[in-house]
Amino acid sequence: MESDKFICVREKVGETAQVVIIDLNDTANPIRRPISADSAIMNPASKVIALKGLQLQVVSSFGAVAARCC
Repeated sequence: MESDKFICVREKVGETAQVVIIDLNDTANPIRRPISADSAIMNPASKVIALKGLQLQVVSSFGAVAARCC
């Protein structure tokens, strides 16, 4: 997913899946997080990401804390 502020990419390196988030104001420091989700979508205005796998998780501020889990 791409917006004016962030680019969010799910990639698989070997057997490890990860999400890469690039802040377009700081392109030299992409954020990489390991995930087990099938897909990821980024809020275009703030640092909130939704991960969909066996369950839906909404993670705030790219941290490990799930804001909501269904």
